[in-house]
Amino acid sequence: MSWNRIRQRCGVSARIRNLALALLLLGLSPGAQILAQEPTAQSGSAAEPSEREKHLRKELQRILEELDQLQQVPPEGDRRTPEGTSIIKGRVEPEEPGVAPELDLTDISIISGKPQKRAEGVTISATERSETTEQPTRHFRESLESLPGVVVRQGNGPRDFNINIRGQGAKQTFGIRNLKMYEDGISQTQSDGLSRLDLHDPWFMEGVEVERGACSSRYDNYCLGGMVHFKTRRGSDIDGLEMLNAGGSYGFHKHALAYGKNSGNVDIAYFGSYVGEDGYIQHSNYWTTTVNLNMRFRIDDKQTFYFKAINNDVWARVPLRLTVGQFQANSRQAGGGTAISPQTANSLD
Repeated sequence: MSWNRIRQRCGVSARIRNLALALLLLGLSPGAQILAQEPTAQSGSAAEPSEREKHLRKELQRILEELDQLQQVPPEGDRRTPEGTSIIKGRVEPEEPGVAPELDLTDISIISGKPQKRAEGVTISATERSETTEQPTRHFRESLESLPGVVVRQGNGPRDFNINIRGQGAKQTFGIRNLKMYEDGISQTQSDGLSRLDLHDPWFMEGVEVERGACSSRYDNYCLGGMVHFKTRRGSDIDGLEMLNAGGSYGFHKHALAYGKNSGNVDIAYFGSYVGEDGYIQHSNYWTTTVNLNMRFRIDDKQTFYFKAINNDVWARVPLRLTVGQFQANSRQAGGGTAISPQTANSLD
């Protein structure tokens, strides 16, 4: 209770006491309040009230109205501010020096529109540039088999291989199925789900990223077993002209060149290769040429124009399978209806 309220109530009490004394002197009873509220006209024989009586009645009426207003006002401690908060009055004690104040910390959750973690059951592995430069570059089998969970098997053609990840593609005899293939972010999988590994030359690559596990929700259809992403070298990585000449057993020879340059917002990389081989088995010789052109033009910080062209030509012979008798007679023969002797096979070379 504030001092103003106390003074007001004390002042009202003093006025009521003075008014009561005045009424006693005039010979009025407490029932005169009714007359003060609703004065009625007296009969003609009654004496007219004096000026003092009129003044006291007006004072009594004013005091009664003020009392009614005070009874309707709530106590000061229960008053509310316009915002609906209580007014708390009290002495604020200073905090002790060196004591940290106690704070009630609440948890704040931040929800992002992007996935905050990778999908469960999906494993990612990648090869480095050294996997290609330090090993033969006949095909991708040498580098992809270094990744755990990836099995590469020979197909029908010279560079036709099948990739087996978690059982997907184990029975495929030509091409690759149930796996999504990308090169520099561009899909290399056909509309029927078939992918070919012979379109890619391992010497062109900076690395290969393999994602094992079903991930069709991220990479579209035909991604039941996983995803393979080939990343070619950029012009800034080559920065000039590079050439490769390699040879090996059974007539293997490879000739390749790469040209790359980066100038401002333009990055150009060109690759070309020719590969030929006689093969271990008769009737398995082949040759293939591959051309890969990449051009990147940076428009601004968020936009890049990318042009890519791939061309692959191949000529190959595919030998038939050998029976046990044919293999024992000559393991290098092409296969056929009857087994032939090593002398006859040598005469056919």
